[in-house]
Amino acid sequence: MKNTILCSIVLLLLSPICIAAPQVGDEPIDVLGKDLQGNKILLSDYKGKVVVMSFWATWCAPCMKELPVLEGIQKQVSRKKLQVLAVNFGEKKRLVKKIDKVFKEDGIALQLVHDSGRKVAKKWGVKAIPYLVMIDKNGQVAHIHRGYSEGALPAIIREVNELLAERFEL
Repeated sequence: MKNTILCSIVLLLLSPICIAAPQVGDEPIDVLGKDLQGNKILLSDYKGKVVVMSFWATWCAPCMKELPVLEGIQKQVSRKKLQVLAVNFGEKKRLVKKIDKVFKEDGIALQLVHDSGRKVAKKWGVKAIPYLVMIDKNGQVAHIHRGYSEGALPAIIREVNELLAERFEL
């Protein structure tokens, strides 16, 4: 019996510690990556706002359909109440800067975040993209959507509106 308990303790101590990806109701990881000027983007800087964050890449056709929709949502709601963050899924910063330029030429002014080496994506448990996360005004994960379909848009818009209507608790 003592040997079994001792072996169990040793196995627990020797096994790698796994950090679970944030789930609905959790307080998420604060660091999201860097903006294109190299400044850290922290979720805590947006406390009191609803944050819609999408992991995306240029090679992902559904992502490239989703981003203009998210931009449309951002345009409908003041940045004082809502912040959309587009977290690039590990592509080179040079490419993300080029995409930012093209987006701006097309009137898309999303806040792009560079996730070098997919470090942030790994912490969020992102295995496939697009991967959309909504954070409520109090800084907790409210909704997670994996993949993209136009059929899901009414639910996403409803969820954003519900989060905007909630009270912010200090």
